[in-house]
Order: sequence, then C-alpha cells, then structure tokens
Amino acid sequence: MVTDTKLTIPAIINDGGVLKKIYSVHGDYDADEHVIDKTTSYTNIIFDSGIKTCSDMILEYYDSESDDYEQLVKNVVFNEGFSVIGDHSYACACVQITNTSLARTIYEIGVSAFVFTECIENLIFNDSITKLGTGAFGEVWNLRSVTLSGGLREVPNGCFFDCTDLQEVNFKYGLETIGGGAFSWCQISEIVLPDSMRVLDDSSSYDSWEGGCFEGQQIDGSPVNVSLTLNNGLEYIGVRAFASTCIVNEVSIPKNVQSIDAWAFGGDLYWDGYGALVFSSMDHFMTCVQNGYETDGASPGWIFEFVDLRHVYIGENSIHEVVTNNFVWPSKFTVITPIFAYCDSLETLTIPVGVSEIADSAFYDCVNLTTIIYEGTAEQWQNVQIGDNAFDFCGIGEDAEGEQITKVICSGGVEVDLPANAYEIQE
Repeated sequence: MVTDTKLTIPAIINDGGVLKKIYSVHGDYDADEHVIDKTTSYTNIIFDSGIKTCSDMILEYYDSESDDYEQLVKNVVFNEGFSVIGDHSYACACVQITNTSLARTIYEIGVSAFVFTECIENLIFNDSITKLGTGAFGEVWNLRSVTLSGGLREVPNGCFFDCTDLQEVNFKYGLETIGGGAFSWCQISEIVLPDSMRVLDDSSSYDSWEGGCFEGQQIDGSPVNVSLTLNNGLEYIGVRAFASTCIVNEVSIPKNVQSIDAWAFGGDLYWDGYGALVFSSMDHFMTCVQNGYETDGASPGWIFEFVDLRHVYIGENSIHEVVTNNFVWPSKFTVITPIFAYCDSLETLTIPVGVSEIADSAFYDCVNLTTIIYEGTAEQWQNVQIGDNAFDFCGIGEDAEGEQITKVICSGGVEVDLPANAYEIQE
C-alpha cells in the first residue's frame, strides 16, 4: 500500500551508476526503495497514482571514466492523481527525455523543473495548470513550440529563457503578466498577446542576465524578423521588453499603456528599414515615456535608444514630422527626459516655467536645434537643474559646420549661458 503523498528524490543512482525504473514508493524515504532492480537498466520513470508530488530529482549519473554526465531516461509518465511537479524535478544537465506525459490533475510546475532538458520539442499544457515556476523550462534548447494553459495568469521570470529553438508560442486568454526574461533569446517570429494581458516585464522582476521578456529574438546571432501585436488592455511595458528584437510591422501602442520603461524597444539593434511604433497622440507618447523614466529612476530612460525616431509615429505622422520648428515642452511634465535625443527636425525649443530638471543627454545630437527659449526669468532659469550633455552637439547642423548652441533666451530677451556640463564646444 502506498503511504507517501510526496516523493523527494535527491539522487537515483545505483552502485553501477545506472538509472533504474521507479514505479512507487513505500514507507519512509530510502534511496534503495526507489529502485526495483539494481542489475537491469531502464529508460522509463512511471509515477504511481498514489504519488502526488516530486522535487529535487537528479536524473543523471557521472561516469568517472569518460568524465561526463550521461542519462538513460527517455520517457516520464505522471499518472492521474499527480498534482505538482516540484522545484528542480529534472535538475540535471541534458536529460534525454523525448516524451513527458502530464496528467490532467497536474496544476503546478515548479522552479527550474525542466531546466536543461533536451529533446522536448513541443509542449501543450493542460488548462488545469495554473502555476509555472521561475525558469521552469529555461534553456530547453530543442523546444520548438509551446501552447500555454488557459488557466495561467502569469508566465514568470526566465520561464522559457534561452530556448534557442523556440519558434512558436500560443497564448490563451486569461494570461495577465509575462515576467522578465520569460521568452528572451528565443526565435519567436510572431507575438500576438491575448486580450487579457496587462503587464509585460515588471521592472521589479528584471534580471540583467535573463533580459527583457521578449529580448533578443534571433537565430545563431542574426535577428529574427518579428511581427508584434499588442492587445488593447495592455497597461505596462517594462525594461528591455523587446530590446534587440527586430520588429517589422506597424505596432499600435494601446491607449491603456501608461508606462514604457528604459530600452523597451531599444538595445543594440538598429531598426533601419523596419517597422513603426504608433501612438494615438503626442500626450500619450510623452506620458508613456515620462512615466517609464520615473519608474527606472537612475537609468538614462532612453526608451528608444538606437531606434531611429522616424520609426515612432503620432497617428499618421512620424515624430520628425510632428516635432518641427518651435516645440513647446508640455508644462505638465516637470522633468525633461531624453526622449527627443537625436531628433534632427527640432529647430526651436520652448521650455515652460514649471520645468525643474533637464536630464542628462535630453537633447543630445539635435543638430538643428539652434534656439532655446525659457518662458521664465533669468533668475528662475538658474534654479533649473541641467544634466550632463543635455545640449551636446545642438546647433552644429547636419554637416557639422554650425556652432554649438551655448545660450538660452529668457523672458524679456535676456540671454543666459548654458552651464559648461551641458555641452562640449565644437571646433
């Protein structure tokens, strides 16, 4: 009679280093009681229906003669009644599992449960599964397609991190949050978020190693052309969410999105000749970027770093067509952030009295910006905090033959020098 309700197997190795077939557990834990034959090799693990959970299995053995890890298990069956695949259930390197049969009664898969598992090519989750652990399928390098459970509300950090062959993910309605690095460094060519999605890559969950939730879609180091569709209910796009991902279509930013964090569409990949990000209004665009800057705190806040602003649209017009001649910074935003850095269509900038800070590199390389007007007095201007390189390369022109702008025109036509840290004098 099976009395255990939890199976925890730190190691399943017999004296000869050969993994054996496991079929049930009786009585208290004893490693030998998990092995029915110490002389015959098996390739299957079958969990008896009386066992409900498992964790911390090591499905491999170390061969000292070959100085390598080897695995024999090819097939794992979880019978009906099994409910939780616990943390580190397949804690091993390169387990050669080609088939995993998940019982319909399973509702949770734990932290790093299948990490490094080779040869799993397709995953279809039963709708009974309501929780996935951090890194549950991280670095499963032969995984090609995933259909998520309709019962999932969140795909956590690094869940499918570095699944380098993963090409297709089918999201189901009910999913609300995708964590940092959840699908980073895969090769997904089409991303269609379900209508239930609210949060992409919460900054509090960001990990610089795993990256943003869809960062770096590529094949052998070359970018994959990605078609992206965001749902209308989406509210938040976090740090590096689509960094270094080559988006080729026109992407409408939903009106419900109120924050886009640093490098969300940036990174080290240029968008030349590719898609566009479309905002409904200038106010929506600036609200998203300003809120993202405030969330990131000390980060540069360059949401679109390395993305040509010609790929950012307000309605049917690019930023370069909207931000021309005299641009008046909206008074509701008291901190001027670097969202218009590199904007070569900007010629005249008007700054309202309420502005208290101009961030580092705010108008960096706006080469045609020749006039800065401050609506307050010269005394009020002295109270504005101006960051390093805020106006660097401004005024030099596209041919770099113009003069670096060094002055601000305050009310009454009074000219005031920019502080030295705000620019570098061009020869």
